[in-house]
Amino acid sequence: MARMHTRRLSTADSDAPSPAEALAALVELAGTDEARSLFAAIRLSIEQDAAMGVEWVKGAQVLHDLGQLDDDEFTYLVMIFTEEMVGTRVFTDPTLTDLMARIEAIEREHGLSEDETWSVGTGPTEWESLQQAWDNEFDRQWAQLLRDLGEPEIASQMTAGRDLLDAREERGRAFFFGPLEEDGE
Repeated sequence: MARMHTRRLSTADSDAPSPAEALAALVELAGTDEARSLFAAIRLSIEQDAAMGVEWVKGAQVLHDLGQLDDDEFTYLVMIFTEEMVGTRVFTDPTLTDLMARIEAIEREHGLSEDETWSVGTGPTEWESLQQAWDNEFDRQWAQLLRDLGEPEIASQMTAGRDLLDAREERGRAFFFGPLEEDGE
């Protein structure tokens, strides 16, 4: 397959490959530095314009339907693309921003600077409760986005317990980028 140029991945650019074409190239390039570069460009396109995430999910759905992505590879891509999309809401969604403001207020009250926080399980009870509420709301919005994009099975796996979903994601990630490197090796 011809090498894909990763400088522009906007579908508004008529010279750019469609998301399905770019994802097909990603499959062909799996395990290479070129795959990492292409994947970084895809994620950047979503970060810059969350609506692009819908196009990337649709592209993955096309390849999955054609049998060019297995369930694990598909799940990995959809979870990454939708996480990027929901991540853009962190600073704009009223519920998430309210919870974050309350979390940060507790951190300031306890003398933590803006770049400091507690690890889960080490903060004051009210902070832990608000942190859990923030995580639950983020995941609720993420699962709803998955349902809205036609992926109720992935949404169900996300809310029913993450073990199966995490394993599928890791197998998909490993297909594209190889096994995780162990510390000390």
